[in-house]
Amino acid sequence: MVEHRLHGPDVDYRAGYELFASTPLVLGGRGHAQLIPFGAGSIPISLDLHNKLRYFAADVGHPELTLAADPQGLGERIVGSVTAAWREREQLQADLAAVQQEWMEISQQNLAGIYEAVAGRSVPEEPFAPISEQSAQRESFHIAAAAELEEPRILSDRAHTRTKEVLQETTAELQETRERLEEAEKKLSEREAEAQRLGGELTTMRRELEALLSRSFADEAGAVARRGIHGVRWRVRRLLRRVRS
Repeated sequence: MVEHRLHGPDVDYRAGYELFASTPLVLGGRGHAQLIPFGAGSIPISLDLHNKLRYFAADVGHPELTLAADPQGLGERIVGSVTAAWREREQLQADLAAVQQEWMEISQQNLAGIYEAVAGRSVPEEPFAPISEQSAQRESFHIAAAAELEEPRILSDRAHTRTKEVLQETTAELQETRERLEEAEKKLSEREAEAQRLGGELTTMRRELEALLSRSFADEAGAVARRGIHGVRWRVRRLLRRVRS
């Protein structure tokens, strides 16, 4: 893959046109990926991502230059379309050049009508001539000078935009971290409350145990005596039942 830089004070403003003019086929998925190559003499092949792409291909007389964008079999369709266009490239370029000329004449007629409506007179009879090389060089110099002045501002704007994006991302991360921290603090508070409840229960149990351990000997002896008296009475009742029977 080769990257072409088409902007900057050190790049001639005609670089983009010359790049597309030297490229026989261009595959794209946007309107400008059709218009620019068509204007430069390339053959535009487009994925049918929008109705306007299909309409443009029909307007230039070659609807087959748009491909269905369905992912199923897309690779095969692209290879097939590029192969067919390359095989017929001379005829396709001739057809597109004829459409260019037709549209140029229509545009000139439209401009003449606008001129007459605004100026109130006919367009002067002057043949259309492309810009001279000297004029192109002069325009290139002016554009390069303006670009050189604008380049620092553009770079600064890009850096500012990137810094703003990083700040927004960092703010979002901090908000997410804050929410996780609040959730963790909530769980910690719940656990501390549970620990306090269990501690209270443990204190109560400890007091009850100490109470049991601190019972006096007399209390224990009385309890044993009461159990003994109860046992003697139970045996006496058994003997009486036997005697009566």
